[in-house]
Amino acid sequence: MNKIDLETWVKNKYPITVVADRYGGLYTEGEWLAFPLRPEDVPRQSNGLDMVQLDFLESYHEPYGIGPTPDAAVNQLTKNILETLGKESE
Repeated sequence: MNKIDLETWVKNKYPITVVADRYGGLYTEGEWLAFPLRPEDVPRQSNGLDMVQLDFLESYHEPYGIGPTPDAAVNQLTKNILETLGKESE
């Protein structure tokens, strides 16, 4: 997976990939996942079989967003990135 510059991401909101949660929020508590990555860089485990996805969610330490809608997932992603950078919501 390619690392991204989070400061640049906050300014451009690109790249971004939003995917439907394979299990409709059973493990994530949201129906959509947003990653600050190109589609080909999103870890396949994020939408894997149930135990694969659960293991992924417990061990993934990069910012991502979860929400009941695509927009909510992107908003959560932005909030998580700003928190990672030590900033308030912009």
